[in-house]
Amino acid sequence: MTARLLEQLSDEQKLGTLQQLLTPIIFKTTDLTPARLLDPIVAGPQQFGLVYLHLLSLLQFAFFQPYHNEIASQLKDTSFLAYRLISSQITYLVLGLGYTLVQVFFQIDIYTAYPHKLGFLIFWLVSYLVLSSLGGSEILSLWIHDAYKERLRPVQNAAVQHLQARQHAAQRVRPDRLGRGHQLPAAVHNEVLHPGQRAGEQEEGASAQKAQTAA
Repeated sequence: MTARLLEQLSDEQKLGTLQQLLTPIIFKTTDLTPARLLDPIVAGPQQFGLVYLHLLSLLQFAFFQPYHNEIASQLKDTSFLAYRLISSQITYLVLGLGYTLVQVFFQIDIYTAYPHKLGFLIFWLVSYLVLSSLGGSEILSLWIHDAYKERLRPVQNAAVQHLQARQHAAQRVRPDRLGRGHQLPAAVHNEVLHPGQRAGEQEEGASAQKAQTAA
């Protein structure tokens, strides 16, 4: 269909269409707010700051992972979940304060709608709520996993269960504990043998087969 439309155009029309396609798209923004909220110095920290808020809300717990591992070894599952929830919320408060201070350092007017001190506090709490809502989903998934961890375990198929049962039986019956005249079944014997001993038997079998072939 496109080829048929191009056949109907003249060379001048094709050239004009090509020039329009090569022209970059330009967006013009008109800021009608008195606080100049779309000013580049305002839009920069706001847009890129939201990206950092997303990353920090998900990675803040991993920053102190060694300390959390030490505490987790001394707590039960339920206590550790409560500890993780409380520690994450405290971290979100600190990160929200840092994000608010960045806005102040860039001389962004965050006091337009509220008085001086109250505007800073509201901006800080809004940043905290953003971090808490983003990072809270991870903690919620941990709670769901803890409540239904028996149902969320992967189901093993019958072949894997049969192989594990055979290996367990082979570990319980060791050849050195058998009396004279007793032999293991062939299937269990192959599982109990040391890998080096098993390889030696395979080499002896291959040599015997070569000798029979040569004869």
